[in-house]
Amino acid sequence: MPFISSAGLRDFEATFSGAAVTVHIVKTAEPATIGNVTTNTVGNVDLTAGAIATSGSDEQVVVPAVTDGSGMVTGDGETAAYWAITDQSDTTLHAAGALSATQVVYTINGFNVGAITLTNKAATAV
Repeated sequence: MPFISSAGLRDFEATFSGAAVTVHIVKTAEPATIGNVTTNTVGNVDLTAGAIATSGSDEQVVVPAVTDGSGMVTGDGETAAYWAITDQSDTTLHAAGALSATQVVYTINGFNVGAITLTNKAATAV
């Protein structure tokens, strides 16, 4: 089940809209803590999340796809099954979920991840 941090849900726009984030691909299990990410990441890339868009009362932000294999590989030959979004200093886990398909990551070809859409359902001001 995808994870969004409670801070991310409380202040969705400040956490994600246009934010500098790092997208990690992760082996083993869906990360629930920043420690899970830093211990199990097999690759990562720094990106900028899109602006908040609304659909009815929902808020959404899209983190762009990595389609050119440009991510830094830290686990050559490892299989990744999950993604995680952190701040660029890797101190806060913002969101995590499963990749649409597992992928083996190699230094020679990097990795690819589809665009990730995060939705804050029926968002209301707090």
